[in-house]
Amino acid sequence: MSPLTGVSIRREWALGAATLVILVLISATVVVNGHASRTPTSHSSGKSPSPIAATTPSSTSSRSLTSQQHAELQQSISRMRDLVQVKAATSSLYPAVRAEARQQPDLYAAALVRQLLTQDHRTSRNELLAWVQSESAQSTEPLVVGLTPVDLQSKLAVASVQDGANGPSPVPSQSDWMALARRHGHTTVQISHVTEPVSWASAVANGQITDPGVTARQVDAEVTLHTIDHGKATTARYSMALVVNLEGPPVRGGYGFVAAITYNVAAMGRR
Repeated sequence: MSPLTGVSIRREWALGAATLVILVLISATVVVNGHASRTPTSHSSGKSPSPIAATTPSSTSSRSLTSQQHAELQQSISRMRDLVQVKAATSSLYPAVRAEARQQPDLYAAALVRQLLTQDHRTSRNELLAWVQSESAQSTEPLVVGLTPVDLQSKLAVASVQDGANGPSPVPSQSDWMALARRHGHTTVQISHVTEPVSWASAVANGQITDPGVTARQVDAEVTLHTIDHGKATTARYSMALVVNLEGPPVRGGYGFVAAITYNVAAMGRR
């Protein structure tokens, strides 16, 4: 089990500012922590009884929203519409996940998260987002796509890794990315283990999931940020847990990335 305490690392890693306010109302995945629920791309910023997030679907309709939630939903959809459509592309720095890993959800989730979090801030942030788009896949599961308008679902994968409404996000904002570039920042990643969230497995067993290709995985890892500060090489280590939705066989020939669901991270030390 990951030792995450849910402490935000924004001051250390300066991970991204919010681009979407409430994807919980767009993508109807609920994070169960005791009896509390979180947004699909929410991030823990304080202590919680159980730092390991688990996902389970929840039906959501615009009729069930309060007036404030409805207003926030519309604002969030507007922000999503304003996001520039990213053209899918791979590169030598961000190659496609190998075919063998695409046949097994644990292997794919590990490979995806390792590459997503292995970032070279001295290069273009757009190069990483283009790779995310190249790995994206869409689900037909109503309890996964939720209130996401059909014409915006192709943006969901890229949007989800940039959302930081309640804390840090897997991909830093453009300004934070540039700040890390000035410090010669780059990260290395060591995957600890991959698990299927218990609540997701229960939802599947209970027949709540209609899309036979969709699944969820939690990836625990240690991320090390390398920078040069005042001419001295420094490192900072973080423990993180990222929950993702994937779409794969029998709907697709191999697994692809639907969206980031939760991102919990805790500082482990620096030198």
